[in-house]
Amino acid sequence: MIKSITVVIPARGGSKRVVGKNLRPLAGIPLVVRAVNIALKAGFKSTVIVSTESLEISQIAEAAGARVIIRPAELASDNASTESVLLQVLDVLRMEGNEPEWVMTLPPTSPFRKVSTIKTFVAEAKNRMDDHDCLMSVTEDRGDYWRMTNTNGAISRLFADASRRQQE
Repeated sequence: MIKSITVVIPARGGSKRVVGKNLRPLAGIPLVVRAVNIALKAGFKSTVIVSTESLEISQIAEAAGARVIIRPAELASDNASTESVLLQVLDVLRMEGNEPEWVMTLPPTSPFRKVSTIKTFVAEAKNRMDDHDCLMSVTEDRGDYWRMTNTNGAISRLFADASRRQQE
């Protein structure tokens, strides 16, 4: 039986490609708030943690109902891994005497996940905890990539022989 699951939402404030992406609204709701909301709706009332270095993200996340753990600057760089962020959160929790049995990561940049998906993961974790220590979701990739071929916006297939039909 799983005794404790902590949800960690990694929400760095310093994105370079999409500035402020974790605060960008989708249907009027910032992405980080969407992640907090879905975790709370799934029943993780006291174990939703947002890891960030951003004061703005931390204020918005706390207002949405999450606990915030501020990450050090070296874990807010372009080269910092999600794993290093999770380990820092676990170190903070361990110092407080809290060692969750499972950790669930909910990146804000996947705003269309459903409560049912989260609950399915929890059920699977409970069923598999004797022989698994990690579960992750994946999406099938059909390898049909496109690229812009000129400055006029024309596009072409990156791989000319990529399958055109899902059935293939």
